[in-house]
Amino acid sequence: MAKKQNGTATEGMSRSEAIRRAFEKLGADAMPGAVQKFVRDEWGTAVSSNLVSNIKGKLTRPSAAKAVPAAAPTKKKRRGRKKQAKPQVQVAAATTNGQGPALGAISLGDIEMVKNLAHRNGAASLHALIDLLTR
Repeated sequence: MAKKQNGTATEGMSRSEAIRRAFEKLGADAMPGAVQKFVRDEWGTAVSSNLVSNIKGKLTRPSAAKAVPAAAPTKKKRRGRKKQAKPQVQVAAATTNGQGPALGAISLGDIEMVKNLAHRNGAASLHALIDLLTR
């Protein structure tokens, strides 16, 4: 059986647990070299300074005090461009009875559609399209 320390057996203790206990005794501001020496002297376990630094970071992180479960569902942020609302274009009926737009008139929906096309594709591209259609 492993040697006892403060009345508890150290057999089966992980290196991480040994480092946590060392930080409890030495304080949270202990340097990795001091923690390595303490763990080696007290429990006879060799640990790397990278492991000590990693565990120290986990212990001193503000989220460690909150103890949020790792499997807590989080809303993922969407990456990339934001989706633009698709314009709802209403086709104006051409009437000549005075109740609606006159034949050949440009409706507000038509203007919104052209504005959205210019915004989406660029003014130069829209201008080229209009030139192509008017030939």
